[in-house]
Amino acid sequence: MTAVRCPICRTINPDGSRRLARCVSCHEALGKCRYCVHYDSRQLDCTHVARATDERILDADEVLNCRLFETRLSARGPVRAIFPLIRTVVIGAAIGLGLMFGLSRLVARKPPPATPLRTTVSAPASLFSEEPLEIAVSVLNQAERPAEDVRVALAGRGMRSLTCEAVEPPECFEGATPQRVTAYIGEIPAGETGTVTFRLSASGPGKLELATFVSAATLPVPDQTPIKCEIVP
Repeated sequence: MTAVRCPICRTINPDGSRRLARCVSCHEALGKCRYCVHYDSRQLDCTHVARATDERILDADEVLNCRLFETRLSARGPVRAIFPLIRTVVIGAAIGLGLMFGLSRLVARKPPPATPLRTTVSAPASLFSEEPLEIAVSVLNQAERPAEDVRVALAGRGMRSLTCEAVEPPECFEGATPQRVTAYIGEIPAGETGTVTFRLSASGPGKLELATFVSAATLPVPDQTPIKCEIVP
């Protein structure tokens, strides 16, 4: 039985490696495709050799009871029993208190690292069916080094009712399928912003539940931003 650290609340789940496991604290699904060792954040797809080449992952946050799933969230060491764990915690707490009273100076804890990329999405909440749907995605590199292989993908429910008319700048356009549109920004220098705009047309009225997925070579998990838009007659 392998312990898994929840990526949302950082709680350690003793049996979190199960395919359909959920965090005991925040109930985050721990069996998502994005938490699997076979999921490639740059390709936004599964890389397992046993997976059919014509099958693509439409939503990395979807919980699938996949027999190929192997968690990448494993915490250090197996969880064997609750009582040894409690004993270890108690001993560790006692040692920690002794050090607090015995040392004259304490080393301050380092703050968590800043998010390397910050995504801003501009999209209308509603528009008429004859109007073009423009979704602008800006990616700010907050790291102290360049962000490499930055990609922006647009996917979600309702993509089949949309047609990609253009991507600005045109040289960023990478590919389009009925499930997603992908743009390649490339390298973003430290402190600078890369922007790409998707221009789409809708086949008819309806509610869209889309999301942008920003991936980079230095970003272990794609940054996801939800988009809700209603196409009115």
